[in-house]
Amino acid sequence: MASADQRVNVGSDDSGVTVHVSGTSKGTGGHTSHAPARPRRPSGCARRLVPAAEPRYLRNGRPGPPMPPAPTLASRPYHVYCGSRYVTSIWVTPGAPSNATDLLAHLDFPVLHVGVNPTTGLTGLATWFWIDGYDGHPLTLTRSGDGISIDVEVSASALSWDFGDGTVVTAGYGRPYPQHSDVSHTYERRGTYTITVSYAFHARYRVNGGSWADIDPVDRVASLEYTVREVRSVLTA
Repeated sequence: MASADQRVNVGSDDSGVTVHVSGTSKGTGGHTSHAPARPRRPSGCARRLVPAAEPRYLRNGRPGPPMPPAPTLASRPYHVYCGSRYVTSIWVTPGAPSNATDLLAHLDFPVLHVGVNPTTGLTGLATWFWIDGYDGHPLTLTRSGDGISIDVEVSASALSWDFGDGTVVTAGYGRPYPQHSDVSHTYERRGTYTITVSYAFHARYRVNGGSWADIDPVDRVASLEYTVREVRSVLTA
């Protein structure tokens, strides 16, 4: 009879990887597969995964028959050991998207604050704005285990500045006083305005130094209540 490929999902371990056990079986009268359909774990034995130099089973500690084709492009071959005893060889597919999302939950995102000069605005006079707490550099976090390394990198997009009087612009982070900031606005009327800065941390991940893939962005908002007074001309005799 013709052979049939088998793939068994045996779950995830602490490193967030999904293990696929691949093998080839034949009907009655055929030869048995080169490896068991599942990694057999003797009682009291801790599983250990070792990256394989090539996708082959081991025979007496040496490369033996080839493993079946990889189930996905991201899959990598591993040898499974219980202690020092070789059990089988498997394909390991990193659970990168969900694991990377978990990494994001452990990333310390900076809290952005809006800086302003002068501290109280005057109509007809330009006010300078900037961001305190973050300068736009990428933030990274890495998790490794069982030969799998997942990198997560986030960086903030351009900022949307809403000055509270109907003016909204896309700009950068500005420059703190006493530098001349490239983010400024001139108010025409007195009042108290809510300055709102909307931005998103764009996130991406990669597995074992491979190509980057995107994750859903993380949205954030910073705000400031800003008072603007009116300048009046006074004639004197």
